[in-house]
Amino acid sequence: MSTLDDDDVYEILTLRSTLERMAFELGIPVKRPALVEPAKQALGEMERCARQQDRGALVQAGYEFHFALIKIADHTRLENIYASVQQQLLLCMSRNLLARERYFEDLDQHVARHRHLLELVESGDASAALAELAAHGERSFATKENTVDAEKLA
Repeated sequence: MSTLDDDDVYEILTLRSTLERMAFELGIPVKRPALVEPAKQALGEMERCARQQDRGALVQAGYEFHFALIKIADHTRLENIYASVQQQLLLCMSRNLLARERYFEDLDQHVARHRHLLELVESGDASAALAELAAHGERSFATKENTVDAEKLA
């Protein structure tokens, strides 16, 4: 099994943040309603996983949700770059979910944050969606100094 040190997590999540911000800047307002349908489906799966306390599937559905939001930009190379770091993102998202659940929020709150983000994307208010995207990443190991040690989470 691969492990990530604090520098790895920092690099992966700052890359993720940059790519998602770019997708929002290019994709909001959403040009075609069909572009947000995969995010809605992934959110539905996240809700199911939270009800069933299936953390592994919740992480996968969370990745699908974020990847679907990348696709609102309708930018093939951006999608390809995001997909190229999928496994690394899944490791970080697993670590992040564990920390969030232990210290900040339950699974229902986790899903609610994603629902709110999607609502803002659909509203067409790029500034509000970008602000929420930035807040969405709070406590997600965004700085090297604030990274939670994986051993502390075990």
